[in-house]
Amino acid sequence: MPKIKFAGAKISEFLGDVRQDEYAISYNFLQKCGRILDVGCGSGTFLRKAPDRIEGLDFNPENVDFRHAHGLKAQTGDARQLPFDDGSFDGVHFSHVLQVFHSNDAVAALRELARVTRPGGLVVVTTLNWFDRFYRHPENARAYPPDALRRLFSALNGASSPMFARMPALVQKRIWLRRPPLIEFCSATNHTRDQVSGVLNKLRYRLGLRKYWAFDAYFVCFEKQRSNAS
Repeated sequence: MPKIKFAGAKISEFLGDVRQDEYAISYNFLQKCGRILDVGCGSGTFLRKAPDRIEGLDFNPENVDFRHAHGLKAQTGDARQLPFDDGSFDGVHFSHVLQVFHSNDAVAALRELARVTRPGGLVVVTTLNWFDRFYRHPENARAYPPDALRRLFSALNGASSPMFARMPALVQKRIWLRRPPLIEFCSATNHTRDQVSGVLNKLRYRLGLRKYWAFDAYFVCFEKQRSNAS
């Protein structure tokens, strides 16, 4: 069994980190921004894209301590109440955090992301869409499809979203959809089999064996409208 684990780790390392590839997409959306905030920055993978321009915020102080040990700028904080002035950043990155919130908290976080972004700046949201194994992540609360966000930020005849007042004026500029593996292997029996399944899924992902008619996550870039600095 240890040899299997070792071989799996080597194969996974050879195939590369899919998350790094996906962060490159997010960074491409934001690369022209000056000062960037990464909300929910975890271990700091995205911060390393441009440590001189990107600073992080995370709810978990252990994650912040880890990033400080690696020379990255970060502080502890809550996405629903960001400790920054209005318009402090040219771009904001919010990756795989939205799905941990129920509706009211998700809306509060989105308001805050827009508030700390300057008019004309960009807000990039990455989140899981609904898929069969959504709740394998114990922190996940609900999925938010792209059209759900567009409805939050849309206005009709001057009226905002019918359920949530004071929504920011964000307009979708770009979107990228992550296609799931053609057949997703998984194991609920033990950790080792789950790791093997992960390597097989990554291999098929690299080979382009995916469901191009579906998506299990998406990366969307919004621009904050200059006419509304809320």
